[in-house]
Amino acid sequence: MYSPAKYERLSHQAQALKGLNCFGELVLLRTDFNVPLSKGPKGELSVSDATRIDAALPTVRLLLGKGAKLVIVSHLGRPEPNKASLSALRLTHGLNPVFSVLKERLGAENIGFVDSCVGPVADTAIAQLQSGQALLLENVRFHVGETQNDLDFAKQLSKHFRIFVNDAFGVLHRDDASVTGVAKIIPNCFPGLLVAKEVHILSGLFLRPRMPLVVLIGGAKVADKMGVVGKFCETASKVLVGGKMAFTFLAAKGVLVGATQVDEPHRFEEARNIEKKARSYGVDFLLPSDQVVAANLEGPLPTAIVPLTLACCTSPLEPCIRDGFVGGDIGPKTVKEFEDVIQTACTIFWNGPLGAYEMPAFSFGTLAIAHAIAAATKKGATTIVGGGDSSAAVHEAGLTAADFTHICTGGGASLEFLQGNMLPGLAVWT
Repeated sequence: MYSPAKYERLSHQAQALKGLNCFGELVLLRTDFNVPLSKGPKGELSVSDATRIDAALPTVRLLLGKGAKLVIVSHLGRPEPNKASLSALRLTHGLNPVFSVLKERLGAENIGFVDSCVGPVADTAIAQLQSGQALLLENVRFHVGETQNDLDFAKQLSKHFRIFVNDAFGVLHRDDASVTGVAKIIPNCFPGLLVAKEVHILSGLFLRPRMPLVVLIGGAKVADKMGVVGKFCETASKVLVGGKMAFTFLAAKGVLVGATQVDEPHRFEEARNIEKKARSYGVDFLLPSDQVVAANLEGPLPTAIVPLTLACCTSPLEPCIRDGFVGGDIGPKTVKEFEDVIQTACTIFWNGPLGAYEMPAFSFGTLAIAHAIAAATKKGATTIVGGGDSSAAVHEAGLTAADFTHICTGGGASLEFLQGNMLPGLAVWT
C-alpha cells in the first residue's frame, strides 16, 4: 500500500529533474505513445488522438532545453513478435505515425527516428545525436524481452545511459524491461513531469478532495474496477455505477437483466458487500433505474426503454429486460438522476462509459454525462477523467482535455493506483 510520504518523495524527485544538469548527456526517456491509429484511403496509418503525445511534451521539451541528447522509447499496441516478422510488425504497430506528430510538435530538425530500439542501427543513431536533439526508437514490444522483463534486453536498452526518466504513467503497472528493468541498471532515475502530475492529482482524490466527491464508474472489466468502487465507498459522497459494470450489481440484487452478459457472476457476493459498505460509511450508492435495450447489439437496432427495479422481478405490470434482450445504455431517467448528482459535486472522478457509446443507438447516456461533467468543470468543480475508453468518449462527445481539470493518460494504471496498489514503475522511486 502507498502512503502520502511516498508521494512527497516523488514530488521532490520531479523537482530534482527540473534542476538536473544534463547538457551533452545521453538521457533515456520512457514515454507512453500507445495512441489510437486510423487508416487513410491508401491504408496508411496516422495518429487519431495525440493526447498522450502532447501530455509527454513538457518533459521532452524540458530535457531538450537542458541540452540533453534525448533517446525516447515507447510501445504501441500489443504486437506478437513470436508470430510475425519485424517488417510485418512495423506495418501494423510501428511508431512512424507517432514520429510524424513529434516532427510537427518539435520541428523536424530536432528529432529523428530509427526502426529498431537495440542493436547496431540504434547504436549508430544514438552515437550521432547532438545536444538538444531527440531520437525516437522503434516499438520496444517488437522484442519478447520487453514484456518478459528480460535482463539481457534491459541491459541492451540501458548500455548508453547514466540517466533514465520515466514519464509513461500508463505503463507504471507493468513490470517490463523498459519500465522497471532499466531502472535497476541505470544509476540516476527520475519521474517525468507527467508521472508526477498524475500521481499528485490521483492521490488528491483521497488525501485532499473538495467535498462533495462524486465518483462515476462505468465500462466493463469488473475484476479491475471492483476494488476501486469499494475503495471510494469509504471516502466519496456518492458513488454512481453504470455501463456493463452495473449489471453485476443489478443481477446481484435480483434484478432481471435478460440476455445482457453479466461478467463474473461469482462476484455477486462481493457486489452486495460493496453496497453494504457504502451504506455503513453513509455513502449514496446509485445504480441505473432504467435502461435502453435492444434484441441485440448488432445490425438494425430498434430500441426500447425499460425500468430496472426489484419490483419488476415479480410484477408482470413492470417489465424488466426480457429474455433475448440486452441492455446497451442508461435510460433517460438515469441520465437525469446522474446529472443532478454531478451538479452538486465539487470533485468528480469518472472512469468508464455508461453504455456501448460507439453505437449511435446507445451513445446518449455516455455523451450526456460527459457534457454534464464538462459543465461542472466550468462551474468550478475539479473533474478527473480516468483515461482509456473514458478519454475516447470525451472526444466522441466533441469535447477536449480543456473541458476537464485532468484526463488521465493511463486507464489501467490509474485503476491500480486508486485501489492502493503500489505500481512496479513507482516502486523504483519509493
